[in-house]
Amino acid sequence: MSKTRAALRAALSLVIYGEKMSALAKLIVQKEQLLARLEADPAPNERAEIQALLTALKLLEPQGALTSGE
Repeated sequence: MSKTRAALRAALSLVIYGEKMSALAKLIVQKEQLLARLEADPAPNERAEIQALLTALKLLEPQGALTSGE
């Protein structure tokens, strides 16, 4: 597991309360899923879409909340 994924999973575990996830937890999960899709070597159009979604998530994230420190 990459350092990014490990950090995302650790952050996720800190923000899950019971069965309800905070908005931040949902963003972390979505970011992790998008990063996994990128690792699967998608076609160029899909890669562009994934990168656009990751950029949008970055704009939504609270200061440094979804970063892994890499």
